[in-house]
Amino acid sequence: MKNEVVFVAFRKLGLSGRGKVTPGFFMPIFEEVLSTYGVACRHYWADEFAAEHRNHPDAVVVLIYNEVQFTLDAALRQEVEEVERLATNGNRLIIHETAVGRVVADKVLTNQKLQNAGVSVPRLVSSARAPFTVFSNVNIGTAEPVQLLKAGAELDPSRYNTEFVDTRRLFKNRPYYVYLRAMCVGPVCVSITVRARPTDENDPSVHGSDMPLDAELVNHLHSRIVAPQEPAINDICKRIGMLFGTGFFSHDILPTNDAATTLFVCETGFKFDEDGFRVRFEPLKEQIPSHDFVGAMHRASHAFLAQVRESGFLLPGGCRAGN
Repeated sequence: MKNEVVFVAFRKLGLSGRGKVTPGFFMPIFEEVLSTYGVACRHYWADEFAAEHRNHPDAVVVLIYNEVQFTLDAALRQEVEEVERLATNGNRLIIHETAVGRVVADKVLTNQKLQNAGVSVPRLVSSARAPFTVFSNVNIGTAEPVQLLKAGAELDPSRYNTEFVDTRRLFKNRPYYVYLRAMCVGPVCVSITVRARPTDENDPSVHGSDMPLDAELVNHLHSRIVAPQEPAINDICKRIGMLFGTGFFSHDILPTNDAATTLFVCETGFKFDEDGFRVRFEPLKEQIPSHDFVGAMHRASHAFLAQVRESGFLLPGGCRAGN
């Protein structure tokens, strides 16, 4: 049936795809927006889709899976690939193809692909010893311990070793490691949030859970880094979107702390919404204008619909325009 989007989840990962989407937050907004365009949404587990896929020959099929788990778990990989194979039989557009999943799960491969696409990335280090300060992370995986290695240190070639990008910024005389997260649908950036971690914690790896619950700090970093760099960030997202196509992504960006503020993309991956970060900052939402998470989901929904239509899928229908 034309004008429907089919989401396929995998029981092994749950409805969230293990950290990829917050069903109770994202789906109601997405479905509401698409309904105004006459587009229906269906939801299946992988085994259910296998039995029902012939009933949706023209659908847009969105695969909800964790790209790292897909890469590390052979049984899951086989299941996702089978759904993709079934979805390919027919006039369907597949979102989050496994060819893209394999790239974004692998930090070295992502780095190389982005560099070839004209996106600035941290310089890869392939030597046996560090020629300068090196940031070393697992190549496939998330939230794993990182290492900051001085020049001359021995390097493990199986890890993601790059030149250390100094992102330290001062706020009230306290330095913080900083990175930016751009949430995108294909080439369209729908939100940019900033994360920071005090350097006195002696860990240069920053996560959403490391950001102090301090609205003044968030607003300061947003005004000093995000706002001036928004055009450049949008250009980065456009380049990555042209490379990977339509899909829901998060791009993690390192802003240097020099006058030029060069932006380096260190990681990317499938991500529908800000989940834990949004929930954590919910008590401060009235104090942080840049934390427009609901608005971001509306923008994401409209952007998704526009892109799949440009690809020749989904009929125009009797619908209103949206931003």
